[in-house]
Amino acid sequence: MMKDKNYEFEKLVASMQPIIRSILRGLHIYKNHEEYYQIALISLWRAYQSYDPNKASLTTYAYHYIRGSILTELRKQIQKDEHEHQPDDVGWNQIANETADNKSDETWILQDIIKQLPPKQQQFIDLHFIKGHKLTEIAENLGVGYSTVKLWKREVLATLKKQLGKE
Repeated sequence: MMKDKNYEFEKLVASMQPIIRSILRGLHIYKNHEEYYQIALISLWRAYQSYDPNKASLTTYAYHYIRGSILTELRKQIQKDEHEHQPDDVGWNQIANETADNKSDETWILQDIIKQLPPKQQQFIDLHFIKGHKLTEIAENLGVGYSTVKLWKREVLATLKKQLGKE
C-alpha cells in the first residue's frame, strides 16, 4: 500500500513540474532556485497528504498550497535579511551628530567619499544609514527591487571600507 502511495506521488510530482516552475517564475525566484524548488516539493507532499477530494481538485489545492508555502518562506527570508542588515545606529548617528555640530576630520573625509558615489547610492546612505529606513521601504519608495537595494548597500559598504582604508 505504501509503495502504491509513493508511486502515485512520483506521478504527481512529474505532472506538477510545469506548475512548480511556473510558480517559481511567477514569484521571480532565480536566486536559491533549488532551495525553493525543494520547498515546493515538500509542500506538494504535504498537500498530497492533507488533500480532501470533496473540496477541490488536487492540482488546484496543491498549487495554492505550494505557492503559499513559498511566499511564507520568502517573507521569512526578507525579515531575516532586514534583521541582519539594520543600520549601525551608534556609528551613523554619531556621524550625523558630528555633521550637525562640528565637522571632525573623519566626517569631512567621509562626506568627500560619499560625494563621489553615484546619486542613487548617496540617496541610499541618507535613507538607510542617516534616516534609518528599512531596505524594503527604500525599494518600495524608489520603485526598485529589494535585491537592487541590497546591492547598493553592499557596494556602498565596500566603497567606504576601501576608501577609508586608504585614508
